[in-house]
This record gives sequence, C-alpha cells and structure tokens, in this order.
Amino acid sequence: YSYAQDYQEAFKWFNKAAAQGLPSAQIEMALMLRDGRGTTKDVFEATKLLIKAGESALRQGEAESMAHLARIYHDDDGVQAYKWFLLARAYNSFHLKQELKVESMLAGMPKDDFRGKWMRDPRVDLKLTPLQIPSVQKLVREIREKRIM
Repeated sequence: YSYAQDYQEAFKWFNKAAAQGLPSAQIEMALMLRDGRGTTKDVFEATKLLIKAGESALRQGEAESMAHLARIYHDDDGVQAYKWFLLARAYNSFHLKQELKVESMLAGMPKDDFRGKWMRDPRVDLKLTPLQIPSVQKLVREIREKRIM
C-alpha cells in the first residue's frame, strides 16, 4: 500500500483481510506492527502474527507467502528463514499453479540480493551451523508429512 502513504488506512484494510486468514495480509500487517507504520509499534504482536501467517500459508499451500516469510526472517533468524525457504520450495514444486508467482518473485532480483544467493546455496548465506541444517530439514519433512501436499 504505497500510493498515498496512508499507513493508518492501509493497516485498517490489512487488518480486515488478515482477520479472514489471508497470509499475505497477515504478513503485511505484521510488518506494519513491527515497524510502527500506521499503528503503534508492537514487535511481540508482530511476531505472533508472523507465526499465524505461517500457519495460514501452510494450510492454504501459499508458496509465495512462505517465500515472503523466508525473506523476513533472513537477517534475524537463519533457522526460520531456511525452514520457510525449504517449505516454499517444496510447495512451489507441488503446486504448479503457484510456480509462476514464486519464480517471478525470485526472478529479476539483483545478483547481490539474498534471494539470488539462496537459489545457489541458502545454507551458506544464512550461516547455519552443521547441526542446524539437518534439524531444519527434519522439521520441514515432519511439517510436509502432516500436510498432504
């Protein structure tokens, strides 16, 4: 929502869409809460909403929202970022209707953008330890097994 920069109005509409369970709206609302745009800054509520957005994205099979979560977690939580990257990639491969959306979202990014690096080897960019990588991969397998893709 960038046309008029009316963040309070944007927050109101994202709130309505988020209440309906739309992961992309939940993510945008969480970012606004985190940054204090259009509302009082509340990192705790933003974190709760990101978790809820992840649950919604998994339920609905929204690879694009999963990729968005991976980008959000990139700088602060490599384990969460890698988890969401793997899930987005798995759902993207399974749900071909989503494929063009996610691929176009990842395409055309500058080479120094972390998404471009991720396409090569996300573990290096996220600085995950050798112990973290298999634990995240196991978690992703468990999530995928619980949800028939």
